[in-house]
Order: sequence, then C-alpha cells, then structure tokens
Amino acid sequence: MTTPATPQTLGQLIQSKAERFPDAVVLRFVQVGRPDEVVTYEMLATKAQKLAVTLHHRGLTRGTTFAVMMRNHPEFVYALVPASLLGAICVPIDPRARGEAVRAQLAHAECRGLLVADYALPQVQAVLSQLPDMHIVYVLYTGEEGALQETCESWDCLNACLEGPDEHLSQIVSEASQALEIMYTSGSTGSPRGVLLDNRRMLEFRALGKLIFGYRPDDRLYTGLSLAHGNAQAVTLMGALGQGIEALHAPIHQATSVGHHPYLWGHSLFFAWWYGHGHLQRTRAPQRW
Repeated sequence: MTTPATPQTLGQLIQSKAERFPDAVVLRFVQVGRPDEVVTYEMLATKAQKLAVTLHHRGLTRGTTFAVMMRNHPEFVYALVPASLLGAICVPIDPRARGEAVRAQLAHAECRGLLVADYALPQVQAVLSQLPDMHIVYVLYTGEEGALQETCESWDCLNACLEGPDEHLSQIVSEASQALEIMYTSGSTGSPRGVLLDNRRMLEFRALGKLIFGYRPDDRLYTGLSLAHGNAQAVTLMGALGQGIEALHAPIHQATSVGHHPYLWGHSLFFAWWYGHGHLQRTRAPQRW
C-alpha cells in the first residue's frame, strides 16, 4: 500500500509517519498507580489497522457511525484512526455522561457500534435497550477502580482485538472530504449539537501548533481535557501527531494530580485546560516540581 507524499487523511498521516519515524514516541498516557503507556507511530499504525479490519468485518464501512466512550487511553486514538482508514465516522462521548445524554447522542448519530471502557459500561447498559441499531459493542477492560472485576461475555473484548495478529486493510479511504467525526457540544447552553468534522479539518489542526502557538521540537504538550473535547484534539493531539512532539494525556478525573510528573521537568510546556472556556498558556517548567 503506497502512502502519498502529502497525506490527505488522518489515516494516511499516521501511515506516513510510521514509515518514516516508526519508533518515535508521540503520545504518553498517565496511568494512576501504574507505569505510563507510551505510543509510537508504529504502534498507532499497527493497532489502528488491526481494529479497522475487525470493524470492517463487523460491517462498519464508509459513512457508518460508531461511538467511543472512555477516558484518555491509547485505545481512544487507536479507534479514531480506523475511522479515517474506513471512511467511517467516530462519535466521541464523554465517559461521565449519563442517562438521556448517552442515549440521545448515540441515537442522533445513528451509531451502529460502540467502543466503551469497562467503568462506563453501566451507563451504556442502562440505555442499550432503547438503541435497536446498536449491534456492535467492544469493551476495553482497564482494571481501574470502579471498573468491572470480570469480563462480560455479552460483548466483545477490545483488548483481545488489539493484541491479536497483525492485519491490514487492502484499501483505505483517501478523500480529504470524507467525514471523520461527529463531536457533540456540552449542552451547557441548550441541547447538545453535533458538529461534523472531515479529514481535511482534522489535518488543518496541525497548523495551530506551527503557525499560532509556535510549537518547538523540545516542547512537551499536556492536556487534562477529555479527548472527546475538540480543544484536546486540536491543540494537543494533532499537535503531537502532526509534528512528532510528545504529548502527555492525563486521566480526566486525575488531571490536577500530574503536575509533579517527571515527564514534565525541564521542558517548555503547553497546557490545554478548561475553565468554562478554552485557555492556553505557555510556561517554562522548573527543574523540579
């Protein structure tokens, strides 16, 4: 499969980076009480292809929608890239959502599939009977506090899928205009509204780091926002994936506790944060916190 010199989609971008910089670490996820999880371009490309093949076999093809409901885990990004490869549409849902908020977003986006973390599964189970078109559910088992203590035989295991044999799509979607995500607003000013983003817009976010924020190779990006939030994707995730700058993603519920993380020592940092509005600041981290 030949990767074009100028990537037109998120999937092509990751494939291109994996071919050129396979071992470059671009994402780091804080795991409370456990070692961080790091993601290289090669890991991202390989796992995205595995998941894309699996979802394709389950009937998720161009134009179909599936949701991702989890905190900041590598698996969130592993799920976003296959949407680009398949031409499917990813619908990020805040894992703190409950009841009608969950049902309404899944129904409105006409989601046929869902990738959900074990700690968010009870919210999904509460509304699943009201979603007749939801045929595909993969559960990410995290072992986190408050999560399921045993596997559920009713749904497929996302962990097993990602750890399985390497597989590759024979053909990937290459149109920049292909829809990639439906991101819902928070609903703080009324009913949540879905915003449709295509691959072109996602790749354009790379320019924010270069032209607006002036990211440098020795910068470290950090966010405590959910990856279901547009700010986290535009400012941090695509800054990392586009420029090869490492980004630290904190768990949503532990975002304020990672300031002492050794990864942050001695680097110029960019913080993406949310105080009722988008706020970005640059600061020089001290040698020790």
